[in-house]
Amino acid sequence: MDKMGKSIKKMPKSDQPDIIIFVFDKDDLADKEIRSCVTEISSGIKIAFSNCSFELWLLNHFERITTHHDKSKLEKKLSQYLGAPYEKVQAKQKSQINQTFHTLDIALTHSQIYAPIQNSDDWRKNPYTNVGEIVTFLQSK
Repeated sequence: MDKMGKSIKKMPKSDQPDIIIFVFDKDDLADKEIRSCVTEISSGIKIAFSNCSFELWLLNHFERITTHHDKSKLEKKLSQYLGAPYEKVQAKQKSQINQTFHTLDIALTHSQIYAPIQNSDDWRKNPYTNVGEIVTFLQSK
């Protein structure tokens, strides 16, 4: 997050973005690191966060997730819905993610069960994602 902030400050004012959205997931980050990022919300930076991984948001396109899932379980379920092994290779993943666009409304509905990241410590729970909140925000722009 610090690197992103420094990069933006180096940009000419005319090139600086109106909206900054930092997207990341839990992975191996410590709660202290995540909490530090969450405090940046007050400075106008928006955060899209998933615990345990971004694949939770993708799986919400197909089902409501209310119980703990590790990365392996998320990827296995995604593979079942996509009809092929889910792959993290960016070129292959892009076409797989494109398959989820027609189910965006479903994902937004499913993700309403998660509290906004700045209003609670719910982000510490698995499952948690506020990507739907950020998508809704972007749709309003």
